[in-house]
Amino acid sequence: MKQPKKPTREQKEVMTKHNLVPDNWQVVFESRDTLEVISKRSKRRRTLKK
Repeated sequence: MKQPKKPTREQKEVMTKHNLVPDNWQVVFESRDTLEVISKRSKRRRTLKK
């Protein structure tokens, strides 16, 4: 697994559209149409559509 990274501004906007708090999530993978994030606390993964 790759190291999770801090989200960029565009990624934060996507997270906010999905009712997530960007400060609580890190980015694991990004493709053209999806964004995979992982929770800092619970290590739960979510895949978001852009």
